[in-house]
Amino acid sequence: MRSDDVLRLYEEGYRDFKGCNLAGVDLSGQILMGVNFARADLSGANLSRANLQFAKLSDSCTKFNRADLRRVDVTHVDWADADLTGACMSDPVARAAAAVKR
Repeated sequence: MRSDDVLRLYEEGYRDFKGCNLAGVDLSGQILMGVNFARADLSGANLSRANLQFAKLSDSCTKFNRADLRRVDVTHVDWADADLTGACMSDPVARAAAAVKR
């Protein structure tokens, strides 16, 4: 799925992207509150500065390898068990993720 597809669907009210292949999408700076990216492949995705408040990113199959998560708004994000291996994160995002994993 391409970035413009995700944004168009979100604009139309769609929030469930569970299991979608979103590898390499550029969603930087976008408002994506309440999306469900569980089990999605976000490898290499650019989510920097995105607003992901209340997003569901949980599940060990959710992939963030090489994803840019710097300065992402992760208020109330559910990302228990998400695979953050190799993700580029700013300190506050990394601390929030680590707190969930404890």
